[in-house]
Amino acid sequence: MKVTTSSRLIQIMNERNLKQVDIINMCEPFCNKYGVKLSKNYLSQYVSGKVEPSQRTLSILGMALNVSEAWLMGYNVPKERESIVVKAFSGGLNVDTSVDNREIVLMQYYDKLNSLGKDKLIERAEELSMISKYSENYLQPIAAHERTDTKHTEEGRKHDDDLMNDESIWGD
Repeated sequence: MKVTTSSRLIQIMNERNLKQVDIINMCEPFCNKYGVKLSKNYLSQYVSGKVEPSQRTLSILGMALNVSEAWLMGYNVPKERESIVVKAFSGGLNVDTSVDNREIVLMQYYDKLNSLGKDKLIERAEELSMISKYSENYLQPIAAHERTDTKHTEEGRKHDDDLMNDESIWGD
């Protein structure tokens, strides 16, 4: 049996416990951004298999559901979208970084803001990045080498773990 866009949409809906209205809502920001119309009626026809979506609509569905368009069309390819690669300017160096779903959501909110709101969002992000609890290096040890000049016991390891897990010592 040939795999169709309809069966892929139904599969995603079942796996993620989504209704058609949920998919419409997930697609809305992408539809607005790219000028694509996706009505409840159209989606219903795609799910039922009566109509195949256009390439532009497949792209919107793929972005919103975070799946590959080729997979959505029924091809035997990985479901996951290829990661988006962006050029990020960081510390004077151009760095390629992959964008995860949270970053895409953040960009969607950013796009909804006016100039003043965008400045405020950047200000808040900068503030959060200065709080160790929210930074990439939060509670990452620099080194974790076991000493060889002394014998370690389970009791000693438990004591060390208790110290490391004591929030009153390490609290922000």
